Amino acid sequence: MDESYVKSIGATLPEELLRLKYAGYFDEFEKRAQYHLDREDLPDLVKQHIELELYNCRTIKDQYPLTEAAVVKKIASYCPGFTQEDFDRRAGDTDWIFINGKKRYADMTVDALFITSKELKTVLAFQIKRIAQMGQAITPEMLNRFLPEMAENFVMQEIVIQEAAKQGVKPDPEEIKKDIVEMKKTPQGAEQLKRFMEQFDNKTEEEFVAQQARMQTAQKLLQQQVDKIDIPEADAKKFYDDNPNYFTKLAASHILAAFTDEPGKAEPTKEQEEAALKKINDVHKKLKDGGKFEDLAKEHSDCPSKEKGGDLGEFAPGQMVPEFEQALLNLKAGDVSDPVKTRFGYHLIKAGVKKTVPFEEVKESIVQHLKKSKESDAVKAFVEGLKKTYKVEMLVKPVAPIQPAE
Repeated sequence: MDESYVKSIGATLPEELLRLKYAGYFDEFEKRAQYHLDREDLPDLVKQHIELELYNCRTIKDQYPLTEAAVVKKIASYCPGFTQEDFDRRAGDTDWIFINGKKRYADMTVDALFITSKELKTVLAFQIKRIAQMGQAITPEMLNRFLPEMAENFVMQEIVIQEAAKQGVKPDPEEIKKDIVEMKKTPQGAEQLKRFMEQFDNKTEEEFVAQQARMQTAQKLLQQQVDKIDIPEADAKKFYDDNPNYFTKLAASHILAAFTDEPGKAEPTKEQEEAALKKINDVHKKLKDGGKFEDLAKEHSDCPSKEKGGDLGEFAPGQMVPEFEQALLNLKAGDVSDPVKTRFGYHLIKAGVKKTVPFEEVKESIVQHLKKSKESDAVKAFVEGLKKTYKVEMLVKPVAPIQPAE
């Protein structure tokens, strides 16, 4: 084939098809592509390009009914001399990716390891397919964002795998096989396994196990970095002292005169508010006259807690609406408030015993919380160090988004 044509082929696609392709409107692209293929005035070379783009479009949708050989034969009918080699160079098995109509190398070098764009495109194509299935348009801007991020994530994973092998971290294929057996026991699990294999372009379960084994070594190495994180007891105690609300338990009972049958879900009318206020005032008077709070709650409260005499049990600060909590905090244990208005209605609140959980009871959970918060930084620092050790050079760079045609 004319190599100069291959280099300039990005300019030969009809403008409307270019727009549909970049917007991700695959169904409409197929309809209009067929229209152009039926045109007698269109040059054969342009039809060749349309066939190739149509193949790529349908491949993303996983709906292409023809084999590669059939597509090659069909294009050869337009362009004598078109071969499987030409197809491979143009239809997905090349060492480059088209973005915004420009040839951009999608390879990256990691010391002696060379990660080809074919591996990267396998992941990229899977993500594009999932996005398309959700009905979201695939724009050039999206590809501009995805490709550099995926390339970097991909190469970071590879250097961690290399480092894991260097440090003697061993995978456990039998564990992976057991997980596969468990996944296949349910239709949902089997479907998930199918998606995973598709994502990594695994044709067989053996390939999938091998792929997962490599990733497992990376996960183990990263976990080793996390396990090295040390949280001094002094740091845990400082967190405890600085966040008293996390370790405080409030308790209360209440009687509710609700505004509506579905408290808090609808704006009450003036009449409903007045009726609720009258009801709570009547209950309050009975309480002052010697009535027992628990009995009055069972008889008059509009809250399900009435079955337990209005007891709400223990709860953390912030769980109740602000008006309720503020009124509760102003009470001593055993005291009852005046009527308190919230969006649910009017309440009479009886304070329970406020408790503070001792540091020793929560120390371990605080340590785990602080350790979890440092995991990301520890992993990031470790990977950044590997990037320098392995002399990573990223050849995929973000590109400026194309400007829509006037």
